Amino acid sequence: MHSTDHIARLRKKVHYTHGLRNLAAKAELVEALTYLKSVKEGTELAADAVAQARRLLAKAQERGSVDRAYREGLARCLHAQGASLKQNHQLPQAESVLQEALTLYEELAKWPEFLECVQLISATYNQQNKHDKAIKYLNLGINCGENSNLREALPLLYKSKGDTLLIVKDWDGAKTCFQRAVKLTPEPDSRRATALASLGYYYYSTGDTQMADQNLREALSILRHIGHHSELVHTLRLASLNYYLAGKVSEAFSLNNEAIAVAKQLDNTWQEADLRYSAGEFHKGYDRYDLALEQFNMSFKLFETAGDKDGMAICLASLGFIAKESGDRVAQRDYFQRCALLLPQCGTSVKVVFAISNLVRHCPECCDLDALREYIDKILRVGAFQYSLNSRILLYNALGDLYFARGDFDAAVTSVRQALALASEHGSRKTQAECFLNLGTFHCRRGDFATAIDLLNEGIEKLQDGLQVKLLRSMHGLLADSHESAGNHAKALEHLRSMLQYERDAEKKRQMLRLEQLISEHDTHILRQDNAALQIQLEQLTKEKQSASDTLQVTGAQLERDEHIFRELHQLLREKTTDHAALLERQKKAGQLVAERLNDFESDGPDTVLIPLDHGILARLADEYPQLTATERKVCALIGSNVANKDIARLLNVTPRSIESYRYRIRKKFDLEAGADLNAVIARLAHSQ
Repeated sequence: MHSTDHIARLRKKVHYTHGLRNLAAKAELVEALTYLKSVKEGTELAADAVAQARRLLAKAQERGSVDRAYREGLARCLHAQGASLKQNHQLPQAESVLQEALTLYEELAKWPEFLECVQLISATYNQQNKHDKAIKYLNLGINCGENSNLREALPLLYKSKGDTLLIVKDWDGAKTCFQRAVKLTPEPDSRRATALASLGYYYYSTGDTQMADQNLREALSILRHIGHHSELVHTLRLASLNYYLAGKVSEAFSLNNEAIAVAKQLDNTWQEADLRYSAGEFHKGYDRYDLALEQFNMSFKLFETAGDKDGMAICLASLGFIAKESGDRVAQRDYFQRCALLLPQCGTSVKVVFAISNLVRHCPECCDLDALREYIDKILRVGAFQYSLNSRILLYNALGDLYFARGDFDAAVTSVRQALALASEHGSRKTQAECFLNLGTFHCRRGDFATAIDLLNEGIEKLQDGLQVKLLRSMHGLLADSHESAGNHAKALEHLRSMLQYERDAEKKRQMLRLEQLISEHDTHILRQDNAALQIQLEQLTKEKQSASDTLQVTGAQLERDEHIFRELHQLLREKTTDHAALLERQKKAGQLVAERLNDFESDGPDTVLIPLDHGILARLADEYPQLTATERKVCALIGSNVANKDIARLLNVTPRSIESYRYRIRKKFDLEAGADLNAVIARLAHSQ
């Protein structure tokens, strides 16, 4: 944007500007020089601007006057230089320069700039693992913000303090800071969203996936509404990790895919690569190696395009692990060899730590052990992992594996013990259990089975929730080997059974995941087919309901007639008479009532079954088809009432095969052609009454 000639002209103008009355103009020119893309041009430009400012300040002091605007310009120059030094990882120099800028801002009462500088210097202290000093400066900034009524800056300060407290594992303090940041931003803007995301990260870190989900959902709602895409990608990734931790795999993939889409929209190749790597890890966690392989390959190509060698290394290490699990030894060695060759060109990021851990654990023969040990020592000395304690634990475990591969058992145990000490102080139960597994493996391979058994049992105790299936499976398998080698076959059998149980649980988990995947992958055509089948079932149920309703109505009417007949019979039986003619008349009337009843219902066998019949259709059948027997007429009447064959058989106390015979004879007597529907013929006969 600004050429070198333009910068030179500015410098010349500053140099030849004289007089106390022009000090403000000089300050503006120095500031302009500083802000000519100081970060883009490098640290040298900012340093040169500050040097210019200092020379002018010295001249002004010799003349006995220092203009306020000039000191403000110097403070801004120092601020810019400190930011540039921090970006170039020259942290001690950045710390010194920023403290000087902070002092000038305080003297000038430039509180907004003061608070910006506080955030920058606290971040510099955090990068140097000086978390106490970072918290001290953040508290200073918070007090300043409260006293200066600069409440709009407080949410970011509280969030920064909460992030720092998370590093030192002050969970309660971090939670309070994040809640305070949320409370100070009631309006749905980006500050509130980032505070909610941090609160969600707190709950995610403490394992409270439900509360994490609640806060992350609100943050996502705000970010989607305001279109803050850069922060949206970060929050989507965190929300997907939270779902994955909670076992909600479909939701995890959905949010991760949304984050990938947003990263593509932003044309951020690095973010897309990182998200695809996360998707590969999700698939790998559920042993879906074909899908994991696809995602890791895509991630590698994107990291290569972005020029991120650290990302390329972790992808190669993960591809090597997939090849090992798939049994492809040639591909496994190829991937890990490429990873080992790439490592010397890498930095000191968390990705490199995981790459080294995979390389040492799964293919130590592919690397120069001495060179790799020196590289790990260098990373640990740099101390660039203040935001990830697990990274240092992984490195110490990797060192232990390296020493053990070289035959140095004592050094291996010492290194893993260092990892265990870190995990016991600040890490999770899972990381502690992994350290115990490593130590148990060393002692088991050395033949010290008693010590190995004690260590492995202690590791299993750390996993009380039983959720770490793969880790528990490995521990029980190693314990079974140790007890077998020690001659305790009963204990070995017990641990083998436990291992098999975890195998079954893992398989069940995979099957459930597969089921979820199949459900989620149902396309529109399949859903329509399902809806059509449900519609047919609904229609069938409606017909059955109508048929049952009609049957109930017929049965109710018949019961009313029965009650009338029984009352008349009861009345006849109660009447007392000695007149022979009257007695015969009563008997005749009773016989008629019974005959009428028997025309409607028939009893067969000891278990009497009442058969509801339609008198109208029975009479019509008797008139039009006199060749039908009484039983055949009953079968026709029941068919006309939509009674199923098996139910007709039950009512008539015969077998379903007999009903088929009746139907065959009825068809013959109806003189029906082959293929004609008997049910339809009888239904027409019933409706034509």
